[in-house]
Amino acid sequence: MQRRKRKRKGFRLSWFKTKKKTTRWKGTPNFWAVLTIFIFPITLLVTDWLGFEHLWPFIISLIASITILAIEIMVRGRIWIFEDEYIEYFHHTETPKRIFLIAAGSLLILETALILVVTLDRRFDDALLALVHKKECALVQNEEAQAMCRFLQGENIIKDGTVDQIPATKKDSSGFALRQYAGEQWFENEPLVTCAERKIDEEFIDSTSEQQANIMTCTSWKLNDDQKLQVKATRTAFTGALLSRANDGLYRVLSWSDDPNSKEWAVALGGISTRARRRAASIGVLEELRTILYAESLGRAQEQIEK
Repeated sequence: MQRRKRKRKGFRLSWFKTKKKTTRWKGTPNFWAVLTIFIFPITLLVTDWLGFEHLWPFIISLIASITILAIEIMVRGRIWIFEDEYIEYFHHTETPKRIFLIAAGSLLILETALILVVTLDRRFDDALLALVHKKECALVQNEEAQAMCRFLQGENIIKDGTVDQIPATKKDSSGFALRQYAGEQWFENEPLVTCAERKIDEEFIDSTSEQQANIMTCTSWKLNDDQKLQVKATRTAFTGALLSRANDGLYRVLSWSDDPNSKEWAVALGGISTRARRRAASIGVLEELRTILYAESLGRAQEQIEK
């Protein structure tokens, strides 16, 4: 007598069975499969957006996935992966290849889109800088990292690595000379021009000469009918300069450039021109820093109007 083939049943946890049948909706296996798969990346993105650090986003996402499986067991008494249809899917010889092709194609599309967005959309600059600031400044291991962290925080670094506490309105004469020179170069014959700068590199040649690379913002102003300042034009760029201090203690600009790729840049900065060019390229013109420099420039213009 031929034995009747027993129908294979899905995996079921018997202790969650109930004697009374219920008509409440328990969800289909496909529903729980989709929910289990997508809960991990969604939780990962949400926890990272909420500011969780280190391994906590991964741990919380893993707990969320396990929680969904536990809820499914309590609701349905079984797990979707042990259903007959999914067992047949995973036993199929083509399944690993299909999963690999779909995953590889999806990742390639996502990575390409992410690279394009990060490269072309300036709104992501702040997020990237915040990531660098969080990662590097949490474990500062060298002088360059310290200088970068303080620079991102809007602090000026002097040569010994300490923070320059001198207010922007009382900077040394080299900064004054650079601001005056940049204003004359960019906005010649304008009656009211103010500038602000942040140092990105510096080298002392001797006691009276030095080379400086800065990010500089200059603004030309006009007064409206209400005697309030209005912007006529503004410009921000990286500048390199060779300065010399005269007998009166004031600095003079001997050579100057606002193009890191020009010959004048190399002449002005000499041995530090390549290093300063790399720093300028890596830093870029930050929107937050541009705002800070604009505010300083506006403050200087208001001071001149009040005088």
